[in-house]
Amino acid sequence: MMMMKQIGRCALMGAMLGFVGCATQQAGTSSSGSALRVGTSADYPPLSFMQGDSVAGIEVDLGLKLGEALGQEVQFVPYAFNELIPALLRGEVDIVMSGMSVTRAREYQVGFSDSYLRNGLMAAVLSSDEGRYKTAQQVRDFNGIVGVMKNTTGEAFVKTSMKRAKLQPFDDFGKVPYYFSGRRIRMFIHDGYAIASMVAQNETELAGVWEPLTDEDLAWALRKEDAALRQDVNALLSAWKSDGTLDEVLDRWLPFRKQISWPKR
Repeated sequence: MMMMKQIGRCALMGAMLGFVGCATQQAGTSSSGSALRVGTSADYPPLSFMQGDSVAGIEVDLGLKLGEALGQEVQFVPYAFNELIPALLRGEVDIVMSGMSVTRAREYQVGFSDSYLRNGLMAAVLSSDEGRYKTAQQVRDFNGIVGVMKNTTGEAFVKTSMKRAKLQPFDDFGKVPYYFSGRRIRMFIHDGYAIASMVAQNETELAGVWEPLTDEDLAWALRKEDAALRQDVNALLSAWKSDGTLDEVLDRWLPFRKQISWPKR
């Protein structure tokens, strides 16, 4: 069982504000063949989100390091999440770095890098409902309106595993707290790290249910025919895992992640 232990607001907000890298998002495709075009949806804090006029987060820090290692300028190209894989397949971006979970359906379309972060779906609820939902089964038995991000593993989970729930899809992650405050939803299912960030910024109204609903891997998507690029990316990931570079970036944004006890695989 995964448990989130003593996650305080300061630790979570430190994760949100302690970024070192950000980059301006560029619309359209690269005008230079040397640029590494990175597709991102920038609506998933702390993985990829807008900080003023720039995109920031784990994906930005790692994307910039990737470009530096490959000797390429990095251009972050904005898309809605459900448009990222189509944009990749159309050749408009070279890699998708946007907190994407590896799923069998996606593997039919794209090639994934090795995983860089373990993650899972969790639930956010109104603080007044916190005592009613302490286990994954109680979340699955929820009877009411539950919010999800469109075309995500959260939406798929609710459709298949929460038969009594009524679905409220979102295009914009930032709108979710307003739907909670208006009592238009009473639960939201999404990736655990995004749930933690949202709860930290709305701690008087929202609470997290820190038992996982799924166990997933986050990775970067590439075209299957770009085997050489995928090989280079995986080689860099392996080196970053060995020399501590990956942990340094993840710990900067997710200082609470080592308090998570994951089940053995």
